[in-house]
Amino acid sequence: MRAIRAIALATACLVSGVFAVARPSQDAPPDVPEATPCVAGVARLGFMSGDWTHTDDSGVWEERWSAPLSGCIVGSLRWVREGQPRMYEMLAIEEDENGHVRMFVRHFNKGLRPWEREAGMEARTPTWTLTHVEKGRAVFEDPSIGFPSKMTYEADKRGVAPTTLSVTLEGTENGAARVVVFEFNRIAPDPIFTQGDPE
Repeated sequence: MRAIRAIALATACLVSGVFAVARPSQDAPPDVPEATPCVAGVARLGFMSGDWTHTDDSGVWEERWSAPLSGCIVGSLRWVREGQPRMYEMLAIEEDENGHVRMFVRHFNKGLRPWEREAGMEARTPTWTLTHVEKGRAVFEDPSIGFPSKMTYEADKRGVAPTTLSVTLEGTENGAARVVVFEFNRIAPDPIFTQGDPE
């Protein structure tokens, strides 16, 4: 059921991009509070590591996360539709000296052209704060963003290497609540890279 909902909602929001750029929400009050960070550390987010894929009517979405290392995780996403790249994302999750964790995201079009409203030295990097984490589940939030103001990553919790990763995006757009769900499946390692050199 969630996969069906993801197809319908993802297709409906292709113009703006499902992982919409972070900007102050017109629906939020002027003095919206910042998200309250939890003290966790990026090591708790190891369940996100790996290569993931999701396919629906909007195209193919691939997301990749590195393993935690020295207080950071690096990620990337590409969206391909009708045989053409439509969007790239560069993501970084960093832990500060207080153990607070934040996710930074930049969006790019084909040719690695940055989104106009994110380009330039003065542009604010879209940022979400880790507000809750437990085994196989993490919540990032920024109440000042219309959509998505909340992003939840949840693994299937089966063993030490989850096989599915659900990403739920929630927020408000044009006065209406909006939810998009991606059901990512782990990409199996390519045999050409796992079998060693041919004899």
